[in-house]
Amino acid sequence: MTEDEIMRLPIEADDSLARLRAAITHAEAERLLLVPNGKIGDLTNGLWLKALAREADRSGKQLALLTNAAPLRRAAQRLTIRTFASEEAAERADWGEAFAPPALRDDELLAERRAERIALGGSPIGSWNDRLITTGLLFAGAILLGALMLLLIPGATIALQPETQALSVALPVIVDSGSEEVNLDTETIPSDVQIAAVEGQLSGPTTGRRDIPATRATGQVLFINVTGGNVAIPSGTIVSTSAGTPVRFRTTADVTLPATVNGTATAPVEAELPGPSGNVQPFQIRIIEGSAAASARVLNEGAFEGGDVQQQNVVTQADKELLLAQLTQQLITSGENELRRRLAEESPDVTLLPGSLTIEITAETYSHALDAATDNLTLDLRATVAGVAISATGLDSLGRAALRERVPEGYQLDTESITMTPGEAQRGGDGLLRLALRAEGEATARVLPSQVRELVLGKPLDEAYRVLEGELPLAAKPQISLSPGWWSRLPLVAIRIDVTMLNDDRPAASP
Repeated sequence: MTEDEIMRLPIEADDSLARLRAAITHAEAERLLLVPNGKIGDLTNGLWLKALAREADRSGKQLALLTNAAPLRRAAQRLTIRTFASEEAAERADWGEAFAPPALRDDELLAERRAERIALGGSPIGSWNDRLITTGLLFAGAILLGALMLLLIPGATIALQPETQALSVALPVIVDSGSEEVNLDTETIPSDVQIAAVEGQLSGPTTGRRDIPATRATGQVLFINVTGGNVAIPSGTIVSTSAGTPVRFRTTADVTLPATVNGTATAPVEAELPGPSGNVQPFQIRIIEGSAAASARVLNEGAFEGGDVQQQNVVTQADKELLLAQLTQQLITSGENELRRRLAEESPDVTLLPGSLTIEITAETYSHALDAATDNLTLDLRATVAGVAISATGLDSLGRAALRERVPEGYQLDTESITMTPGEAQRGGDGLLRLALRAEGEATARVLPSQVRELVLGKPLDEAYRVLEGELPLAAKPQISLSPGWWSRLPLVAIRIDVTMLNDDRPAASP
């Protein structure tokens, strides 16, 4: 701005002295025109104007006031602050000329001084005696008037319980990760995804049952020398059946055949594998494996016995699926707890959306394979749990807005009664995630004390009851008490009628 330009400084009703002083200090123009907009009292007493004038002088600014109010013009002129009746007059005036306020007449000067004494806590009364006499008379008159009001004007207390209506609304809130703020029109709330890494282990009994080979069959075989020389058959030599699928046995002791053709010796053997397959009939074992096959023949003269089975638990697919389902649910719960703990510490206003939790398994390890013989199966899992987080305050604002739209005319929403119950989140066919929010509360009939007083003013007690019950939406009979007790009519003076509203848990009593 140039030096000749004038800057307007509006003074609003709620402005503070500190703000106005700061506005003067930081103003770019050197000529400042104060324009009051309803704030007259603080300026008229001179204290504000004096402080603003000092601030302008300290900042090297010229100050003027735009007003037609005579008290404000006189207050400004006493402080040598220019006043103008219009902005055009301020533009035409030469601010550089020395300013001298016009002299006040004697009656104006006297009135100003009396006003100053009153503003400073003084009294317009000239002498201490007059002051004391006047104060005493006023005090005595006030006491006498109060006594007369208590004795002559009856009082009444009316207690009312306004009618209430229950409100309930089901709101399909759209949860949108691409939105940045709550939209009351589209009932949309922003969201983001929270992730937690989890791991765990769980064991459980196996439920499969099958026969498991338990004991090995045993018996004796006869070795026959076919060379005529010494033949040694070491322990561990393998012999087997010759028909069908070979059943193998091993000797459990060293034997030496006599050095003659057809010399014989017996050796104890046991089945290589446990189970009934080793229970062979006589003369079934005819094969020798290894180097001894060239020097001897073998046969079993008797049947083998002792190969048996026993019942054993084994791993089934159902066992694995059950462990996976149980541990997965445990990890979801663990991840949910971790996410809620983290949000409570970092973002107390943010809450997890019910039904939005998902889990992705990153590692799955079982202690035994399918159909393995074991009484217990152990599963180790590692996974990530993700949940959709939303603002609890935003959800509350959507519910409250929906309830307010359903408040009947003449009623007002009782904010203390409001409850929000979020349901499970579900993704619709359009791909959007929706949360079923149920908002509930109560609306209370709007009954104004001034309305009550107008209805019953000066009426007999019985008629006052009839009028209140007939004209007002009440949940219970009104309660009226008069003072003095023998009085039979409501007061003629409205201020003598005290009106209170009762809560639902304090029903009004009958008269």
